Amino acid sequence: MDRFDLTPYLRGEVIDIRDPLSLSLPVDKILVDTNVLYFCYYPRYSQLVAFDEGPRNYQVKYYPDFLKELLSSSAVLFVHGLALVEFTNLFMKHELMLLFGRVNKTSNVPKGFNFGQFSREHPKEYFSFQQDLQTYLNAIKEDFQLLGQDAPIEKLLGDFSLKWQGSLADAWDAMMFADAERKKIYCILSDDAYISTIEDVCLYTANKTAIDAYKKKQSSYAQRNPP
Repeated sequence: MDRFDLTPYLRGEVIDIRDPLSLSLPVDKILVDTNVLYFCYYPRYSQLVAFDEGPRNYQVKYYPDFLKELLSSSAVLFVHGLALVEFTNLFMKHELMLLFGRVNKTSNVPKGFNFGQFSREHPKEYFSFQQDLQTYLNAIKEDFQLLGQDAPIEKLLGDFSLKWQGSLADAWDAMMFADAERKKIYCILSDDAYISTIEDVCLYTANKTAIDAYKKKQSSYAQRNPP
């Protein structure tokens, strides 16, 4: 992604949360993406480095601090039901990987590893991290309001189609933003640069690809439209 120029595809605004001034921007409602939930609410994320799936330094540096600032502000934070499902799926995948590593003393998970079979062979450990997941979800519950898909299916799919068309974002993200926009929520905190290609989105991020592309677009516009 770092070599890909998003500039021609940008259709939203990008706010650099690495800049302290970003905290002074008024935000009354904001949707928080799954990746940020993972950086901030999954304490074993750093252990996934052994499986080449751990965090990058900037992810665990900027997102937790920015989220804390949002929580201490007057902003209302939303999480989508789809994000909770995705968070749960990632948790299951990664906890079983870590469990495999602890039991087998290796980080080399074999190709075709059957997570379901392994959990059945080690039910005690499996039941333990079921409790852990509930703990993490309860923490999320305390900090967020739930944003769900409450529109008729025709409206839901129509809005989603409009938002996804022409963007490079995952269908998953486009559907979440379509739901958010119906609630007049236009801001999203995410590390996914491609969300910036969704029309009318305001992406709060520390992702350098999105930030650099937006700066390039602004610079190009200024050159074409001098004061």
